[in-house]
Amino acid sequence: MDYNFIVAQSGGRTDLRRAEAFKGQMLATYLAYFRASHTGNRAPLHIGHHFEAYQGGVYNEALKEFARRVDGLPEGEMRGLQRARGFHRPAESGRARRLPAGRLRARRAGDHHRGGDAP
Repeated sequence: MDYNFIVAQSGGRTDLRRAEAFKGQMLATYLAYFRASHTGNRAPLHIGHHFEAYQGGVYNEALKEFARRVDGLPEGEMRGLQRARGFHRPAESGRARRLPAGRLRARRAGDHHRGGDAP
């Protein structure tokens, strides 16, 4: 969460001299979080973000860069909470058995969540 980053990195104080380094650290953390899930148990990522201009807005920029890098990867899709609700019912479609094995179909251009097995 962006607020946790500002507290951990600067004690909750704005420090624009180090803002780019803070942005890089947040981006690297989000990417590591994604890799751990994508190559591990395949659990959905949950990222809390306030969309405040902490550290001059660099946390918002890090989140946008993260989204650009991972959205559209095979078996990946960025979703808001409302669109992600269907994912949390994996037993209904047998989806839970396929997640660890990575046997989901790759997302195609224009493909959007339709519930059920669609990633």
